[in-house]
Amino acid sequence: MNETVNKNSWIPLMIVACATLIIALDTSFMNVSISQISADLNTDVSTIQMIVSFYTLITAALILLSTKLQDIVGKKKLFLIGATLFGIGTFISTISSSDTMLFVGWSAIEGVAGALMVPAIVSIISGTYSGKKRTIALATLGIMGGLANAFGPLIGGVITTFLSWRCAFAFE
Repeated sequence: MNETVNKNSWIPLMIVACATLIIALDTSFMNVSISQISADLNTDVSTIQMIVSFYTLITAALILLSTKLQDIVGKKKLFLIGATLFGIGTFISTISSSDTMLFVGWSAIEGVAGALMVPAIVSIISGTYSGKKRTIALATLGIMGGLANAFGPLIGGVITTFLSWRCAFAFE
């Protein structure tokens, strides 16, 4: 990515910072929507909690593999594949009519997508910026993740209460 981008451009940072925000929001808002999701999908809370846990497990299990895939496929291409999969998983999650469909869309597809994107985000920043700009870029990623984790439950709660948990997925 650093070959095609002006060294003074902050566009790559804006793109990956938004991706970081969405990935972190995705996890944090689900935790406050569990009871509403279980009611809408006519299942129990423990099933939805399992789906949430599997999302985290799938993402964590595949991050090392994704890091190695960057060497083969390339960080930019892997990020774009992950972003595309994330969009597909979000769409499936939004239209879920059963807990199985939610599992496939959110846990499986979005979990894999998150695993593809997270290492690519850090690699893109490290390869695009150097020195003080890299420090600023990495700090920005940390801030975006922190803000998403801090405000995700609040945002998710408001959206779930006044609209629907499906809207929270659709906003992604």
